[in-house]
Amino acid sequence: MDFSFYDDFSGHYIIYSDEKIKDNYELNMIKNNKIEHLLTTTVKRMDSELEIYYNSLSMSSCSDYIKSNKIEYEHVKVFVENIKKLCESLEEYLLNINHVVIDEKLIFIDEEKRYIEFLYNPFEIGDFTEGIKQIISSILPSINHDDQATVLLTYGLMEALEEQSVTVESLCAVVKSVEEELRIKNINKAYYDDLIVDNTSQNLQSEEIEADGKKYAERRIRIKEVVTGKIEELIRKEKRTHNKKKYKERPVYQIEDMSKISGK
Repeated sequence: MDFSFYDDFSGHYIIYSDEKIKDNYELNMIKNNKIEHLLTTTVKRMDSELEIYYNSLSMSSCSDYIKSNKIEYEHVKVFVENIKKLCESLEEYLLNINHVVIDEKLIFIDEEKRYIEFLYNPFEIGDFTEGIKQIISSILPSINHDDQATVLLTYGLMEALEEQSVTVESLCAVVKSVEEELRIKNINKAYYDDLIVDNTSQNLQSEEIEADGKKYAERRIRIKEVVTGKIEELIRKEKRTHNKKKYKERPVYQIEDMSKISGK
């Protein structure tokens, strides 16, 4: 397939030129309808020959996106979801899925909308399933291998695509299976996290009780010291008072009585 590229103020165009282009049912369907997940298509006549213009607007090609991004679980999942919706759209308009061009340079992504558009060429036929397999293979080096979900999904899709009877439903089943596995793991993780939190909470509570016990014991010691000090001070004060009182009660002798005491 020979494609050329052209840009102007209205968009970025992929142009397909071939002498075998002629009006037919499929060409009329794609040029007269805005079919979901297919690039907007117009047909122009140049020098007595027809050319098909596909407008990718400002979307990024799949190849450029793969080069500049690490592929995560959500990217792969969105790709499968878009393929499923593409198949539904083609079925609605009675279009052959094998006319969809599966080439990473000719698949366009709107990341913000999580939306992918494909190029439909009524005059070339390929193998849609084989094309998807090549796309998944091409992203393997770019996936986040540290993320278990991404690895499970990507390699699960590759395994499914090896089957001869693979369908879009088979690919969706892989996504569903991986999500179920992740859901179960998250439930288990949440359960064990709760156990850890509970144990940590109990340990902290025990530490707080122990700390409070130490504070209480220290406080009792301080109170005891204060009380003991006050009691001792009271005892000393009482002794001083008692001694003074005893001293006052001793008999006081006059000078003239001293002779009596001395016997003179």
